[in-house]
Amino acid sequence: MRKSIKALTALVAVLFCAGCSETTRESRQAARGDPTIRQLVAETFPDAPIMLRIAQCESGMRQFGPNGLVLSGKVHPPDKGVFQINERVHGPTAHSRGVDLHMTRGNIAFARYLYDNEKTGPWRASQGCWGKDRYASR
Repeated sequence: MRKSIKALTALVAVLFCAGCSETTRESRQAARGDPTIRQLVAETFPDAPIMLRIAQCESGMRQFGPNGLVLSGKVHPPDKGVFQINERVHGPTAHSRGVDLHMTRGNIAFARYLYDNEKTGPWRASQGCWGKDRYASR
């Protein structure tokens, strides 16, 4: 009984840790055996390592802000999550494909869809950060 209460308490602390830094959250995820965002991006884009740099530039490799809400763009608030996917532009397509841009895995999965169709084009605005690369086209 005590073990289950401790486990539940730890889980609640992780889930509702709005004031925690992303580094702390990633450390806790790794301790639980959950993949980090960096791992998820690397697994989703084994053929396109540039996407790790893009995710770092776009969001600092974060899905959620310090307030616990999905990370929104500073310049363009409709940009959401790890890959700062514009919800106004891509939301209808994501929704029709059953993808939730507000969830980490959904945001990364839709970034894969965009990359497969447009390569790095959707992230051209941040190219000054991630730089030109042999994988960057269109």
